[in-house]
Amino acid sequence: MRAAVLSLAAAFAGTLLLLLAPPALAHTSLTGADPAPGAQVDRLERIRLEFAGRVAPDAPRAVALLAPDGSRWDDGAVTPDGERSLVAGVAPRLPAAGEYTVRWCLLGPDGHEQRGGYVFTYTGPVDPAAGPGAPAGDVSCAAQAPGDPARSPAGWLIGGAIAIALLGALIAGPLGRRLARRP
Repeated sequence: MRAAVLSLAAAFAGTLLLLLAPPALAHTSLTGADPAPGAQVDRLERIRLEFAGRVAPDAPRAVALLAPDGSRWDDGAVTPDGERSLVAGVAPRLPAAGEYTVRWCLLGPDGHEQRGGYVFTYTGPVDPAAGPGAPAGDVSCAAQAPGDPARSPAGWLIGGAIAIALLGALIAGPLGRRLARRP
């Protein structure tokens, strides 16, 4: 009988964990881009990234455009474009034709940095004397991330586990004693 009570409490606790988990724990993913991955373009004025989930207007984010030689050619500006899109500016002149890489990062509502990237081919006009747009460096949202512990999924998970354990103990204790007294 005690095993049945413990199983019931565990099932209840698991259900509560699933129902109370913040929806932000699901990471968003890239669903579209302009230029598209693998595309061949002869003009490039901006980079537009579309995501499956909502992008918070104040979420830290970064987008980099890397030339075939690895130098950065974005202008460093990344702005929201609707609820699920970001737009990044590019340098007015690119140095060479060839494969360019777009790298992005976004700090999700759950506090995790999400990253991605893809390649496209640029065949438009070039200016070998042009200077890079943004300073060189890795694409990271960490420098922009607020130090808010409430954004951390660990806090949600630990708090939820403690709450569920306490609730399970409150239910299982009296119920178990009541069932044990039955003849």
